[in-house]
Amino acid sequence: MLNVIVMRTIEVNGDEIKKGWVLFNPDLTASAGPRGVSFAANLTSDPTGIGNWSEAQFRKALREEKFKGLDNTRPLLPPMPWPNFGQLTDADIKAVFTFYSLRTLYKMLCRRRSNGLL
Repeated sequence: MLNVIVMRTIEVNGDEIKKGWVLFNPDLTASAGPRGVSFAANLTSDPTGIGNWSEAQFRKALREEKFKGLDNTRPLLPPMPWPNFGQLTDADIKAVFTFYSLRTLYKMLCRRRSNGLL
């Protein structure tokens, strides 16, 4: 039996996981499966998220299941549904990446304005 702590302890039948089943918590931010227990990464424009990534890294992560979009890294873990996002067109991936990038710029401008720098 595997215990997963998310919001509460969940008892999981380890035999089912060995068969390839994956258990997700209700908001899809954590999972337990054959690869172990993993938690959703920070998909925000903050440097702890994707704030320091290039668009090429973002595309590689979505298309090739590469951790941080870098060659020679481990595969992305669940709960990242990279096979679904990997089906996006280049234009769609660029739009998603641009959205997060513009959010970063907007937040920086708001901080500067609130500090009297603009």
